[in-house]
Amino acid sequence: MDAIVKPTIMQLQEILEKEGFRTCWKDPFFSWLNQLAFEKGEPGQGLNSRLYILDPPIPKVAPFDFAAASLMIDWQIFFSLSIYYCRVLENVSEAEEFHQIYDQHALYWTPPIAIYFNNIACEYSLNWDSEYDACIEDTLFGTFPLEKWDQVLSLVRKIWNKY
Repeated sequence: MDAIVKPTIMQLQEILEKEGFRTCWKDPFFSWLNQLAFEKGEPGQGLNSRLYILDPPIPKVAPFDFAAASLMIDWQIFFSLSIYYCRVLENVSEAEEFHQIYDQHALYWTPPIAIYFNNIACEYSLNWDSEYDACIEDTLFGTFPLEKWDQVLSLVRKIWNKY
């Protein structure tokens, strides 16, 4: 399997960078969160090599802090576009305050972003998921067969060139 994974993700990275996309092998959210510089580096050695695509065009219709897309390859290609809300939770300590922010997120922040990506989500059979932890994370995600890696490129191009 590793004989397929590494060449495929390296080929995707090469094509994306030739087309002007910024990519990296380290988690850019972790780097942003910990105020570390982005590093290109080499992809991981395991079967779960993950390539990150920086600067997704997310409309500022919600108070999110950071967004990044990633491609992970093992027996299929997993695409995700994650949007992180961190600062809105920084000074919150009471359960009621957390629930008010979670309600704002569900009612006012997520819907406009979901609408923005609705056509793409339908066209590529993508799904949304939200996680509530130290920060709020909305993720648009989907999987593609390895032999359909050109669909992943088409998806990335469409997201970055949406408007």
